[in-house]
Amino acid sequence: MTRRLVLLAAALLGAALWVAQLPSAVDVGPLPGQNLKVRLAVEVRFGGDYLVEVSMPKIGNGIGLEPHDPIKCDLSVVVAKAGTTVYSQHIDVMDRASEIGWAYTQQYVGGHSFHLSHGMYEATIFAAGGCPVASVRGASVTIAQEYKEHIVGSLLLIFVTWALIIAGVLGLVLLEVKRGPS
Repeated sequence: MTRRLVLLAAALLGAALWVAQLPSAVDVGPLPGQNLKVRLAVEVRFGGDYLVEVSMPKIGNGIGLEPHDPIKCDLSVVVAKAGTTVYSQHIDVMDRASEIGWAYTQQYVGGHSFHLSHGMYEATIFAAGGCPVASVRGASVTIAQEYKEHIVGSLLLIFVTWALIIAGVLGLVLLEVKRGPS
């Protein structure tokens, strides 16, 4: 009986670790034009540092490894939780965050990163002067979590997660087979 409980606990712990690794829902909106604003829902499952990220189509076929000038923008960002402002900033420059983006896009980030703890937030992005280069390219905007790369730690967490799930489920199955028909 205790082996069965230990194996069940291992499988449930592995499943909980797997669910915790799933990304939060991300709200993406069009980059607002001059004197317009967009509101985004920001769900934070685990506290962390966040940035304003703009994604736009890549121009040209080059990889883009040479340095580029930052994109000039005039954006204001206000992040609120339950109607109370928790963070605000003005962004006047967007810097490239990726050399090669997903599906022929490039990502740009602006302003300083800010910390959000668990909860639901509403981000309002107002474009006073706009972001002409990004608007012409049909950019989208989101509030994205700033990830620190910890490759070894991430791989170890994935390995432990799946090892717990497989060991727990396989152990329970083998215990039932060993026990035989009742």
